[in-house]
Amino acid sequence: MDDDRPISVTEHSVARKLLELNASRSSGPDNLPNWVLKNFAYILAAPIADIPNTSFLECNVPDAWKLANVCPLSKASSICIINEDLRPISLTPTLSKVAESFIIDIALKPVLLPIIDPGIFGFIPGSSTTLALISMFHHWLQATDGTASTVRTILLDFRRAFDLVDHNILVAKLFSIGVKPTAVNWIIDFLRHRKQRAKLNNIVSDWLDVPAGVPQ
Repeated sequence: MDDDRPISVTEHSVARKLLELNASRSSGPDNLPNWVLKNFAYILAAPIADIPNTSFLECNVPDAWKLANVCPLSKASSICIINEDLRPISLTPTLSKVAESFIIDIALKPVLLPIIDPGIFGFIPGSSTTLALISMFHHWLQATDGTASTVRTILLDFRRAFDLVDHNILVAKLFSIGVKPTAVNWIIDFLRHRKQRAKLNNIVSDWLDVPAGVPQ
């Protein structure tokens, strides 16, 4: 590639990310509160910026950033079936998510957004489920207006899609669409040797490896 220099971040850009944090959200396994990062953003921005910059340069992600607490969130008033009435929420370290957001903004979005099909609405900046529904109904009405035709719809359930992403396929796809190798190598290390544990109140399970899927 013409430019395969590792991405770098500035003190100002890190401060901006920290100021955007939701102070009420729970922290990850590092127990570093979001309110500390947000309230002292301008003081912490400079030393924190050195961490992702070193990580991007070496294509190495700190092991502490690869840990996640999985907490159950109730979807129903009473819990009868664990797999249906509870939603697992994965809590990773905030600094890991900050570094990840820089990779997405600087290395991935410029490559991905121009080639994504306009009919895809998920994870597109400025898009929403409302726009997806409007587009769907527009095509249905366009096909049936004055034609006496009918529409057949197939609904596919991808609720486990994030958990089933094959890392080898993902990496090959990133290389094929032209993501710079330094960014891909960082992503490879980001996905490697991840661990998670279940946490309920102050009770935690043993750590287990995460061989597939992508952190949410």
